[in-house]
Amino acid sequence: RAPKLMPGLVRRSRLLDRLDRGDQVRLALVVGPAGAGKTMLLTDWLAASPERPSAWLSCDVADADPLRFVAAIIEAVRYGFGEPLIGEDARQLIRLDGEGSADAVAALADDLDLPDGVRVLVIDDFHLAGAASADTLRWLVQYHPPSLQLVVASRVDPPLRVHRMRAHQDLVELRDGDLAFSADE
Repeated sequence: RAPKLMPGLVRRSRLLDRLDRGDQVRLALVVGPAGAGKTMLLTDWLAASPERPSAWLSCDVADADPLRFVAAIIEAVRYGFGEPLIGEDARQLIRLDGEGSADAVAALADDLDLPDGVRVLVIDDFHLAGAASADTLRWLVQYHPPSLQLVVASRVDPPLRVHRMRAHQDLVELRDGDLAFSADE
């Protein structure tokens, strides 16, 4: 669940507009140091369009276990989208394989590809999940269903082929310089 908005939050329309374009790309990436406002920006962005179905996963150090990370994504989308059967095939594959595999993430991506409009999955604080769960995130980006807007917030760049997505204009990026307040806000 997304955090609650803080009273007195300054709406940053130009950043919200850039995030809105994330439904046309494979990944929206928000990278900045602690306290840069990543979480509040994403919370405000979701609050600005409450009709948009969304799921939120706040990572913690336990998500460094790839099995737990996949399970956490499944639970987040089940709760956020109000569909308790999403990810059931992925769970079965995990039980059979004993690990989070590309096949399990592909099955989850298939479940997330729904014809009734764009849904948003925010993965916040991905830096806490770390390199051990990076394969799961890479697979989710690779098998990205068109009806899912994937947004990842982290203090550091996740180990993804960001340069390739950037070259193909398949990425929305917000970084330190974007997150810093300027005189025109």
